[in-house]
Amino acid sequence: MERLPEEGESAILLVARTFFNAAHEAFAHWQEAAQESMNRNGNTLMKCGLRWVFGVVFLCFGGDCFAADGAQAAAAVPQEAAQTEAVPDEAETLFRKGLQYYQGETVAQSYAEAVRYFREAAARGSVRAQAALGVVYARGEGVEQSPAEAVVWLRKAAEKGHAGAQYNLAECYGGGIGVEQSYETAVAWLHKAAAQGDVDAQHRLGMCYATGKGVEKSFAEAVKWFEQAAGKGHAEAQAVLGAHYYLGKGVKRDYAEAAKWFEQAAGQGDAEAQNCLGVCYADGKGVEQSYETAVAWYRKAAEQGHSYAQLNLGVSYENGNGVEHDCVMAAKWYQQAAALGNIDAQHILSMCYYLGLGVKRDYAEAVKWLRTAAENGHQEARVRLIQVESEWCLTAKVKGLLAAFDIEPSDTNCALCYVLSGIAALLLLAGMLLLFGILPLMLRRKNEIL
Repeated sequence: MERLPEEGESAILLVARTFFNAAHEAFAHWQEAAQESMNRNGNTLMKCGLRWVFGVVFLCFGGDCFAADGAQAAAAVPQEAAQTEAVPDEAETLFRKGLQYYQGETVAQSYAEAVRYFREAAARGSVRAQAALGVVYARGEGVEQSPAEAVVWLRKAAEKGHAGAQYNLAECYGGGIGVEQSYETAVAWLHKAAAQGDVDAQHRLGMCYATGKGVEKSFAEAVKWFEQAAGKGHAEAQAVLGAHYYLGKGVKRDYAEAAKWFEQAAGQGDAEAQNCLGVCYADGKGVEQSYETAVAWYRKAAEQGHSYAQLNLGVSYENGNGVEHDCVMAAKWYQQAAALGNIDAQHILSMCYYLGLGVKRDYAEAVKWLRTAAENGHQEARVRLIQVESEWCLTAKVKGLLAAFDIEPSDTNCALCYVLSGIAALLLLAGMLLLFGILPLMLRRKNEIL
């Protein structure tokens, strides 16, 4: 049964509440531990950042834990990575010369020249040059892009203990780039790189344990690797570690610790962390409650194109939390989030157009966004779309009836026609009941007489 808005609660927020109730079913696996804390505060949308931190940061790796193409798979060309075996001075000199051409330092940048020097250095035993060749083949820099050739060179360097090559090779196996996909093999190489202190490998390994890719799922093990990467300043690891502390995944729930890691990542410009830190301030979880500070962090993330931060900022304007109440600004941020594909924003924006909140009332635009949200999987939008289309059908019939009698379609006349249409529908229903109820009885009695 639909609940009426509470005192001081807007219709838009009520619609958002209804959606998040439905969203529980779709994301129950991740939200079960967070449900109690999320339901304590009245403003559901202000908490969507944390409710969706696993959806936006976490589950995206669950579906695609590794890079999707060769260019993304390769990290930067190795520069100062430690060698695991002695390399002739000549090979090292050649590698450094190639690095100068690759980076354009003291010479004009030339990937082709860089590749030439890398080849010569690799032939003389430079592990870093072998790893660098893996990168340029993966990216197609100075050579024709070839994931298979990239794997050949990455494997040479990885087997000699080069951490960066081990990480990149893991990315290739995880994404099926130049080699048959194997999460198990990817995890094995990630372990080797992570054990050497490679922060990207530690972060990615944590994601594998959190999502169960190539290894048995273990939040505790995931947290262990996130902590190692986060402690070295890895922003994404800091953000997802904060989420684990907030939700109590693999560690005891600790809002203060969560806020600490969110703040460190947010300070580095991580949009996810900025949005989540805003949620902490809005709810007063782990920090002193402050809508003003929450809005400041939402804005930082929103300006980076973070759709849920834009949604949260819109709700802040709509409710007047931390900023002056402004439905026009609220609608503006809802529009930006909706344009980025945020189905919650699409649903709420449809209600803005339907009710004329912050925008000119426009039923066509309302239905457009409602249909978009419904097609993108928003359950509440699907239900409302059916209701709205039914209402539009009835409205069209009412206006047609008024036009037939040359009556101005004012709100009063339309309302009167709705009433009359309702009465007509009831009379029709009564007639049908009589027809199908009394007629069989009369026929039965006739048969008895005969």
